[in-house]
Amino acid sequence: AANQLPLISALLFVLLSMLPLRAPGASLMPPLFALMAIFFWSIHRPDRMGPVQVFVVGLALDIVSNGPPGLYSLTFLVAYAFSVSQRILFTGRFAIGQWLGFAMTLLLVEALAWIATSFYHGRPLSPVPLFAQTIASILFYPPVARVLGTIELIDKIEKLNYGRGDVIRLA
Repeated sequence: AANQLPLISALLFVLLSMLPLRAPGASLMPPLFALMAIFFWSIHRPDRMGPVQVFVVGLALDIVSNGPPGLYSLTFLVAYAFSVSQRILFTGRFAIGQWLGFAMTLLLVEALAWIATSFYHGRPLSPVPLFAQTIASILFYPPVARVLGTIELIDKIEKLNYGRGDVIRLA
């Protein structure tokens, strides 16, 4: 189960995306929490967040959203490929570097989503909802990354404890 921690956390963020976090009367799209998890895990633990897991997360978001079928599956796979290819630039850097890396990845995803959605509807759609989603996602990334970083640290500590033969007792 620990090896699936990135997938599980990303799927939980898919559910979080479905919560009504918008202001009353606003028709804004929620932040892309699932993409935050995909980006974080693909640069920190690419061995645990591979293309299959990314596809599953994208498919889950495709199912629960009202967007074009396959939109998130495709755009998340593109984001994953970009993140992994630029991983050396995003890891071991100050948090601002990782934040900028997420912003670049997000802009790529949002541009592809706008093109695909406009094509799906047969006309150019207003980019305003995607712009608002982009801003919200960029602002939410630092606290989400901190939570995911804490989860990663706890996972590493548990692995060290189990590796030494320690027994962790719950009582």
